[in-house]
Amino acid sequence: MLIVGVTGGTGSGKSTVCTYFKEKGAKIIDADIVARDIVLKGMPALLEIKEVFGSDVLFSDGSLDRKKLGKIVFASPEKLNILNGITHKYIIEEIKNKVFSSNEKMVVIDAALLFETELFKLCNKTIAVTAPENERERRILKRDSLEAETAKNRIASQKENSFYAEHSDYVIVNDGDLDNLKSKTGEILKELM
Repeated sequence: MLIVGVTGGTGSGKSTVCTYFKEKGAKIIDADIVARDIVLKGMPALLEIKEVFGSDVLFSDGSLDRKKLGKIVFASPEKLNILNGITHKYIIEEIKNKVFSSNEKMVVIDAALLFETELFKLCNKTIAVTAPENERERRILKRDSLEAETAKNRIASQKENSFYAEHSDYVIVNDGDLDNLKSKTGEILKELM
């Protein structure tokens, strides 16, 4: 089994790259989806979040108010580190379970924090997807319906493009259109296979 890690900042286009791999038969494990699943009502991670951040970050039904929590943690590096300390152990464990229970030829881990969580150690190869900051901001404003300040805080809370590029085996600079991105991804897929 070939395990590939795809990383990059929010709005860089890594999910689009992963969709391309999926179309070519790879199993995708999206760390964002895993992160949502581990904080569902009744899950241990949600109970820890409530303990640390209080009931204010929950809706009246006891489920997580992701927007409210996001506003808190993306405005404070210290609080973001606390949240990551709670959630990462659960996310890593679940991703490992998904990787090792797969019988696909190729598994792709889509994770913005591939290096910070050391998930890269599971991977045979890593790919960084980067894009200019103004383009990333434009994409996440459109995709997530955020306020401009919240979008800027999210981008500022992540590593620079250079960090992803320096640590990865391959780099895709996503500064063109969709066909351009697919073409660059296709070239890497050929090399990987």
